[in-house]
Amino acid sequence: AGKDKGKTKDRGWTCDLIPKELLVATYFSIEKAVIENKHAELEALQTRMTELEEEQSGEDGAFAELEKLNKAEVNKRIKEIKGKADFKEEINVLNEWIALDTQQSELRANIKKLEDILDKLAYEKYPHLTEGEIKSILIDRKWMPVIEKTVKTEMNRISQRLTGRVKELIERYNITLPQLDEEIKSLEDKVNAHLKKMGFVWS
Repeated sequence: AGKDKGKTKDRGWTCDLIPKELLVATYFSIEKAVIENKHAELEALQTRMTELEEEQSGEDGAFAELEKLNKAEVNKRIKEIKGKADFKEEINVLNEWIALDTQQSELRANIKKLEDILDKLAYEKYPHLTEGEIKSILIDRKWMPVIEKTVKTEMNRISQRLTGRVKELIERYNITLPQLDEEIKSLEDKVNAHLKKMGFVWS
């Protein structure tokens, strides 16, 4: 359940130029956030059910008398011991499990309904995208993040190489720190000048 959290499911249609998840992130972020919250609720319910099952799975646990742990068996056991004072604690545990199971089923159905609505909204949005919107999505949300990530990765690589080279120079020639600072500043200015020409401004 956790691995599917927040994902927009593929309903049998797709677009390579503007992926569905990109369109959703651009125009339906609120709807997507609602679904992600529902997935988080579902995960919390499933965690509580797992905890309850682990707590009550021993010989003295509430699930010890069950052949299988499912809704039918739990309801059957509840009917058998209902109204008996000695089984009050077991009844409470069984009722909690039933309540969690019911909530889980309802939440799953709700998530599916919301995902179907979101999918329909996204599908219907495609034909109405203007040329400007398409360019904005492609440049600002698809290509620029990739370019920025690539540039940052390259900058980190260069920075690491420079640091290594500086250490090597210190050890080899015993250069003074002011000289090193000046050399590093000169190199940084050159790199920043190249980035500025490419349209990047680095703070």
